[in-house]
Amino acid sequence: MESTETSATMPPAEKEALTLSETTLRHIDTVRKWALFFSILGFIMIGLLGLGFVIMLVGSTALSTYSGMAGGMMVGFAFLYLIFIAIYFFPIYYLFKFSDTIKRALATRNQDDAEVGFGYLMKHFRYVGILTIVILSIYLLIFVAVFVFAAAMGGKGF
Repeated sequence: MESTETSATMPPAEKEALTLSETTLRHIDTVRKWALFFSILGFIMIGLLGLGFVIMLVGSTALSTYSGMAGGMMVGFAFLYLIFIAIYFFPIYYLFKFSDTIKRALATRNQDDAEVGFGYLMKHFRYVGILTIVILSIYLLIFVAVFVFAAAMGGKGF
């Protein structure tokens, strides 16, 4: 009886090597360049968010001398910026590492570097996918909460 195993389910030692044409390698290099471009833009945005964080903290101290509550609100927004920076950093970092590692893999034709590089790309998309699911879930919860609140008010308006 013939074996029905596909190369995807075979142990690594039994898999045939994947060969990539020069056209495919050029496409991968183009993707690498775009990944580098978007990661640099992402790092610039992280820097701007960091600058906003610092401005909010400085502004909150200046405002707290005049109005304690407004200064406290600005500190809250500043730490919200810090949370956004932390969330935004990892997918950008993974995209940058993909670009850097694939550049090295294409230059040296090193299979191990290519595997590491595509691993970073997988981490990038997994992170973005999970983040998207979390954000959509929050939107759904907000929608349901607003609907329940409106129903509880009996349509009398807010």
